[in-house]
Amino acid sequence: MNTRFLETFLWVAKLGSFRAAAEKLHTTQGAVSGRVAELEKMFGVALFDRENRNALTQRGIELMPYAERMIDLQAGKPISRTNALAGGRPLLRLVLRRPKC
Repeated sequence: MNTRFLETFLWVAKLGSFRAAAEKLHTTQGAVSGRVAELEKMFGVALFDRENRNALTQRGIELMPYAERMIDLQAGKPISRTNALAGGRPLLRLVLRRPKC
């Protein structure tokens, strides 16, 4: 997974618009939209409700803390002891399921 896509997702969520995220990331709105679309395709869920001014969907809300943590890990931020492996479980597990139709 490309962490640039996660970073883009986070900026759209924080700034509330694809245009503002594009300005922040010094890229085009089309590039931002493409990155988010690719994430949605990889996870098989919508992350933003485009009918409701790009509000986060429930799946988008669930992804936020995981995306932030992955960006922090990539940036080399230290992992606290409480976030380290606990009981043999992985540090980070992300599971997004498609809703049953």
